Amino acid sequence: MENLVKNFAFIILLAVFFVSCGGNSAIKEADTNSSNVSESEDQKLSETEIRTFLKSTQGTYGWETESDKIMMDFFDDGRLALQGPDGEATMWEGTWSLSGDQLRMQCKEINKDETVTVKIEGGNLVLGIKTYKRNAAAN
Repeated sequence: MENLVKNFAFIILLAVFFVSCGGNSAIKEADTNSSNVSESEDQKLSETEIRTFLKSTQGTYGWETESDKIMMDFFDDGRLALQGPDGEATMWEGTWSLSGDQLRMQCKEINKDETVTVKIEGGNLVLGIKTYKRNAAAN
């Protein structure tokens, strides 16, 4: 009878242990998942980070997308250089400004005046629904 009581007590302790461990890990997992969600929501880029990313890096010039043949180049002073599908034969100059993650681009010559949300995905620039890649200088 004494062994039966000891075994029963052991089983109860073991059950409490498993329940408490399982409950804690579930709570920890839920806490981890909720903090990951809030971290990804908080990962908005600052204007400074976006401004830096927009500018050409060494060995690159401007941005282009396959959906249209206009290349854009952003300069520190707010100028926006636009190059058409004919290369330098079709060049226009406009302006750009940034407020948070909202990029406004204007060019009177081609009737361009739009504001789009800026996102950075890897090395790509996403303006609204269009994805742009950096132009690499020819070697």
